[in-house]
Amino acid sequence: MTKLYEDELIIMELAEQPVAVGHLLVKPKQETSDLQSASDELVLRLFTGANNAATALFELANAQGTNIILEEHPLRLNVVARAQSDGLDFLWEPKQANPQELQAVAKSIKDKLDIEQWKRDNPSQSSSERKEEIIEQKDDKPNMLFRSIQRVP
Repeated sequence: MTKLYEDELIIMELAEQPVAVGHLLVKPKQETSDLQSASDELVLRLFTGANNAATALFELANAQGTNIILEEHPLRLNVVARAQSDGLDFLWEPKQANPQELQAVAKSIKDKLDIEQWKRDNPSQSSSERKEEIIEQKDDKPNMLFRSIQRVP
């Protein structure tokens, strides 16, 4: 393998079995099984490296386009230089999705991302340190504030 770049987290090298001239691999220095187990810093470095590799391929290899393909087990990014007549076909057959299912999945993802963003924005208020506020109900009407925080995403 021809090493093109290396730092404390990632290695960038030419692919051993390239699918095209200008097929590069960007991978963690320490083998990582999948994207979910990688640190935020590693993921950022991997995708920044792949972006820089794609830019270099455009400028230096006269690529007309690039594909960045995530491969897991082990984790790595394939950066493939593309030309109009290269004969590569990375297409798959699209399927019609149920709009209600898509909306439900989108809402779940949004809720999860909102929670994760709040945790990053408020690191001093971890769940073990959070103070609970007691909300007393003074009449028989349902407490809408209480019901809204009990909502299950």
